[in-house]
Amino acid sequence: MDTKRRPIHIETRVLIQNAKQLVGDSPVYALVELITNSDDSYSRIEKSDSKTSGLIHIEIVRKRIGSTFRVVDQAEGFDRQQMDEKIGRYGGETSGRESPTIVRGYYGRGLKEAMVGVGYGRVRSVKNGYLYECDVDDKAYYDSKSPVTVKATHKGRLGIYDCGTEVTLKTTREEIKTPQFERLKEQLQKYFSLRNILQDPNRIVQLIERSDKGDKKREPVQISYKTPRGKKIYQASFFINYKGQRIDATIEINRSELPLSGREEAGPYRENGLLISDGKAIHDITLFKYDSSPEAERLFGQVTCEYIYTLLNSGEEVISDKRDELNNKHPFIKSLKLAVEEILEPIIKEEKMRRKEEERDIETRETKERFKKLLKDLGEITKEELGDEVSDTGLDEDLHRQPEIPENGFAFLPPITTVVSGKIKSITLRALVPHTIPFNKEILIQSDSEELIVHTPKVQFQKSDVIGNVASETVKVEGRQVGALGLLTARFGELKAECLIEVRSKPKEPTDIVDGLPKNKGLFKDITYSPKEDPRYRVMFDRASGIITVATQAPSVKMYIGPYGENQNERYARVLIGELVTDVVCREIARKKVETGRTTYPQSNIPEAINFERAQLIDKYAHRIHKILAG
Repeated sequence: MDTKRRPIHIETRVLIQNAKQLVGDSPVYALVELITNSDDSYSRIEKSDSKTSGLIHIEIVRKRIGSTFRVVDQAEGFDRQQMDEKIGRYGGETSGRESPTIVRGYYGRGLKEAMVGVGYGRVRSVKNGYLYECDVDDKAYYDSKSPVTVKATHKGRLGIYDCGTEVTLKTTREEIKTPQFERLKEQLQKYFSLRNILQDPNRIVQLIERSDKGDKKREPVQISYKTPRGKKIYQASFFINYKGQRIDATIEINRSELPLSGREEAGPYRENGLLISDGKAIHDITLFKYDSSPEAERLFGQVTCEYIYTLLNSGEEVISDKRDELNNKHPFIKSLKLAVEEILEPIIKEEKMRRKEEERDIETRETKERFKKLLKDLGEITKEELGDEVSDTGLDEDLHRQPEIPENGFAFLPPITTVVSGKIKSITLRALVPHTIPFNKEILIQSDSEELIVHTPKVQFQKSDVIGNVASETVKVEGRQVGALGLLTARFGELKAECLIEVRSKPKEPTDIVDGLPKNKGLFKDITYSPKEDPRYRVMFDRASGIITVATQAPSVKMYIGPYGENQNERYARVLIGELVTDVVCREIARKKVETGRTTYPQSNIPEAINFERAQLIDKYAHRIHKILAG
């Protein structure tokens, strides 16, 4: 019998199909691969104790179809032979993993798949005094150009100083949707496998948007990532039993101060979970069987096991085909999973108990009864002062025509808010014009925290911004580290407005809705104690939810009531609550009376009018509030 033995041919269509599946409908995966390749190249240089700039420059030209991306580094560069090996063929030992240098690359597949998957890619590289170039199209055809002697004009056009590589991608597939610039920036800085690169002090990853003609549409921004603020709750070395061996690994687990986004809501951009690393590359972010557990929403950290690298280097399929998660069917990954889950189990139990304690109402039955009675009376007070419309709904038709008046004539509204990390939030700055703030005068905007970035450092009120006698401007800020608190300040001469901003991993859940309906009708819907609120503010009123919150950790509140309401039924504690509630209620009703024109005042003295009304209301209603809370 005549037999022939040969390798199975790999059809080009298989590469095309794989590339399209890997890239999907977003350019993010392709950019992740290119950023990682640049980082790998820098790592190889640094392994020989040579210094690098560590710069990875990303440019984007956004279009509905046909967006263009450029990724430029100042690293090793490719020559023609290397291009043929890394880009001109599929598979093989081409990534650097065959050498002792620890890098992430997977036999050059990521680069090819990024180029084919988006539709078109071109590589131009400067090395050893020559310019090398090749491209790959959506049919997986590879075209290599003859090298030319590099000139200064080449380097200037590419943005390469000595050696380095420019990779250009152009999306030709209609299903690929390019995100808005800010969204793309957020996705890149939160993508789990880039976090070690974005936290490396030896790397600078910057993103810039350009027009079709090459003009800058905005200044370059650096992409970086900061782990959430939290407390380390577990750190240890442990062993994984695998085929009679004891495989070394380490684990670190932290508990965030705030809830973190998880797998279901954020996918590869999640902030809870354990990063799984082989010492250089991050291959997954997971909590294994606890991934969907609400008790685990604040846990984050890392598992490091260099044996994963050893298995990868020997051709073991320990990660998925897409290379964005572990292959849970591999025997070693199963053993790793069991070992990590065993460590997590007692921590999850402790978190469950902690969560139960945190969700327990601080208010005693007696306190709840007093608050319920007071809310009913506050409804009557609001009706007496503001009429039926406001007392029933908390809104007033006049409010739709006249913007909310800043109580002191110049304020951020709201004065306390949150921002999701990596996102830009618009905050309203309002002023009475021209009595408090003149038109066309510069107002300086500053943040007291590097974790709260101001994108509009200066604003001016224009005549076109005025409704009635209130002008509004938008201030844009960006949050960085989850758990950080920043104070945003607007200054004009001696005047200042402040807004306290907390950086969160996901939006704060509304607290005024039960089964889709408000808890109570009226301007004031609930009164609560909270040990979680910022202790710099003893009492707060959230106009959106209608909730009055007393911060029990505020020093002057804690000494009477206790941080968790331990002394709330004592008469001295109830007197203090009476004072706090009276002040916030009368201030809010006074503001609404002035705002809706239910009391007359000179246009130039709105703050004084509010303070006058507040004093009148305190004199009129303080005894009623105290009688219910402290009587």
